[in-house]
Amino acid sequence: VAVSAIGTGPAGGTAAPVVPAGSPFVTTQSAVIVSPTSAQLRGSVTANGASASNSFRYSTNSDMSSPTTVGASPATASGTAATSAIASSLQPGTTYYFQAAAANAVGTTYGSTMSFVTPASPPAVTTTAATSVTGTSAVVNANVTANGAATTTNFSISTSNSFLAGTVVVQGSPTPVN
Repeated sequence: VAVSAIGTGPAGGTAAPVVPAGSPFVTTQSAVIVSPTSAQLRGSVTANGASASNSFRYSTNSDMSSPTTVGASPATASGTAATSAIASSLQPGTTYYFQAAAANAVGTTYGSTMSFVTPASPPAVTTTAATSVTGTSAVVNANVTANGAATTTNFSISTSNSFLAGTVVVQGSPTPVN
C-alpha cells in the first residue's frame, strides 16, 4: 500500500491515487508542441461537486521538487474540462517533469507525473568571407555554434545567386562540432 498527501492506494504507482471525497479528479496527459524553449502541457479535470482552480507544475527534477507553477486554461472548472498551459522559458535539450493540478475548498489534487524532453536548438551559422581565393579554388569559411547537438557542416557553392544552377555541396570539417 502506498500513502501520499492525497490518500492511500496500491503500491507500485500503477493505479491512480485515492482522492478524498469532494477533491477534484485530475489526469495529466502528454505534452504536445514541444520546442527547444516551450511546450504545451495538457490534462483533464473533473471538479467533483465544487468549482476547481486549474494549473500545471513542472520541474527538471523527477521528484517534482522546486517546481514552476503556471495557470491553466480554463482557469476554473465546474464539471469536467480539458485543460492546458504553456510552459515557457525552458532550456533546450532538457528533460522536464510535469503534473496537472486542480484545487478546491477540500484540497489540491495532482495528476500523475509525466515527462518530455525539449529538443536542442538548431545550430547557428554565420558565413564569413572566402580566403585563399585563386582562379580554380577557394577556402570557404563559417562560424558554427552547435547549441548542444552534434553538428556537421556543409557548404553550398554556386555560380548563381539563386542557387538554382551550378551548385556544388562541399562537406565541411570532418570533425563534428559539439
